[in-house]
Amino acid sequence: MEVLTPESESDREWLDRAMKRERLERPLDREWFATTLSRDAFGVYWEDEGEVDGVRLYGLRHPGAISSPAIEELWPLPTELGEPHILWGTGWEAELRTLRVHQWPTPEAWEESLRLTLERLQQAGHTVTWFALEGRLQ
Repeated sequence: MEVLTPESESDREWLDRAMKRERLERPLDREWFATTLSRDAFGVYWEDEGEVDGVRLYGLRHPGAISSPAIEELWPLPTELGEPHILWGTGWEAELRTLRVHQWPTPEAWEESLRLTLERLQQAGHTVTWFALEGRLQ
């Protein structure tokens, strides 16, 4: 059975279809998605080093709530968690965290790393949690 990879059609079109979870004629190559796509698509700006591998995560919470739970151990080590940045408005705060990864999770561990990270933020008092793809910073 043929596996769908970006070489089978234009990279942008393929990624758009995969992210929209459209019905694909062929199964998605989970190994490629977890390694190559992660390395090529998920980048964060880290201190004075420029763009490095990593993800951005957000947690919506009530104003003044203390949070910032440890989440580094939920990802392959070594992983670094940047200082929190707080966005706010009337009646809400959103905590932005940058998670630098030196090694991406295996295809089997990807879903669990994402789920456990979001759950840890919710246990710390966030009412809504999400990851954001910031795009390339080049």
